[in-house]
Amino acid sequence: MYSSKRVIRPNDEVVRYYCDNGYGLSVACHDGSYGGSEGLYEIALLKGDKISYDDHEWQDVRGWLTKSEVWAWLKIVSEY
Repeated sequence: MYSSKRVIRPNDEVVRYYCDNGYGLSVACHDGSYGGSEGLYEIALLKGDKISYDDHEWQDVRGWLTKSEVWAWLKIVSEY
């Protein structure tokens, strides 16, 4: 299970999904995100409310993802 929070700034929209286990994903699609200019998504791992690069599988963001790939990653993260 998860909840979401939309963060809107000028020329930038990000949705943060928070899982019950304390992890989550930051999902971005804008001109500055990897794949955003092509309508694809970039994700980053959240621990609490902060982006985390501490996990050995998450030492960077993941970009150029489709919506279905984002949902698949959210499921994986929710099961950490």
